[in-house]
Amino acid sequence: MDIRFNQKKYMTQLDRSISPISHNFPTFTFPRFTEQFLANGIKVYVVEDTSQPLVSIALTVKCGSTFEPIDGLARFTARMFTRGTTTRTASQIADEIDSLGASISSSAGWDAAETSINCLAEFIDTATAVMADCFCNPVFDEVEIDRLRKQSIAQVQQLAADPNYLSATAFYGEIFSGHPYSHRRHGSLDSYNKITREDCINWYNHIQNQECFFIVAGNITNQGAMELLEKHFGSMKYSPESPAIAPRAAQTTNRVVAIDKPESLQTTLYIGYNTIEAKHRDYPALTLANSIYGGMFSSRINELLREKHGFTYGVRSLIDDRKISSTFIVVTSVGAESTAQSIRIILEELERMKLEAVTVEEFQTAKQYLLGSFVRDMETPHDVSNLLQTIELYDFPKEYYSEYFNTIVALSHEELFRVQQQYFRRDNIVISAAGILEDLKYQLAEFGEVKVVSLDGE
Repeated sequence: MDIRFNQKKYMTQLDRSISPISHNFPTFTFPRFTEQFLANGIKVYVVEDTSQPLVSIALTVKCGSTFEPIDGLARFTARMFTRGTTTRTASQIADEIDSLGASISSSAGWDAAETSINCLAEFIDTATAVMADCFCNPVFDEVEIDRLRKQSIAQVQQLAADPNYLSATAFYGEIFSGHPYSHRRHGSLDSYNKITREDCINWYNHIQNQECFFIVAGNITNQGAMELLEKHFGSMKYSPESPAIAPRAAQTTNRVVAIDKPESLQTTLYIGYNTIEAKHRDYPALTLANSIYGGMFSSRINELLREKHGFTYGVRSLIDDRKISSTFIVVTSVGAESTAQSIRIILEELERMKLEAVTVEEFQTAKQYLLGSFVRDMETPHDVSNLLQTIELYDFPKEYYSEYFNTIVALSHEELFRVQQQYFRRDNIVISAAGILEDLKYQLAEFGEVKVVSLDGE
């Protein structure tokens, strides 16, 4: 018997050029957590999850790099916490943590410093003892300071060869010109050569007087978490002073900056402007509009720059949130010969977002993308911890993320267009480009006077 399969007959007739659109939205409920206080007054969040035998503890201090007196000092000082205490050397800390199969880290961002551990639940008591020792009893050994100084300088030298870092540094230096956010949080060659043991001790004493909080997540009960923290951090003196408050960042004027990256085949671009902060009522709608413009793979500018013109492997737009400022940014690397044309397209699409309502199909697709991503990014206790940290650090209401989600669900096509008209623009923009300097001067000239930025000392 001759049996032949008619492939054509049974093939699904699917037009793959059209994205499938669902009109059903996922539901979201913020995972359960508890909020309590240690006897000394430090706030503690606990997120219980017995699905895995892991526990993480993070101690966040509400003081980061914003007001550091020397570029990179906050991050440098935090990294010294795990490099020797009054009872353990740096190698003893590393060996003890390794023997537990755990990890410990300490660092600082713009608005906060964090020391944290991750380990199996059965070893959490020992790991927490090490963490408490590192945070409460660092000695800032001169030998370890010199070792970290050399490592930090080497890292800065590596960063100085990265065109993304160069363009970003130049961009933020201009977008926050005259503001505390404009300095180099990762430090420079000059700043690392200046940092002394006394500087570290002074900054450590400063952050000891700042507000802080714990987040415990994983396979541990609420009672167990509180008992654990009381045991190891209960004797810590806690009397936080009023925090320093930075001014709001001013709106920028049109600025074009170039930084030389000799022999580069590409130009790395950062283009953007300061926008509304995450607390603003229009912020959820702005994130949805951003998804359409450049926040997802099928976005307008990625379709144009990558798919249509082949200028780049990818381009994206995002909103960079800090405690007292948010910045709308487009980031990409394009072929050097396509620099000017790529910028034109980016600016033209900003203008189109302002003048024309997005299509209903774009609107529905972006809603599905944003809501689905939001739910997916809440799958682990670590994910929940990150959101709790943001809530506490930025003084958001506890219902912030639930309200954000519900705002996106209820958002109408007409309301989105109002937000597009209000917050998308192509004026008062900073354009930063890293590439071959002479070529950049020529291609960038049509967008304004080109300011050449040097990162000497990096």
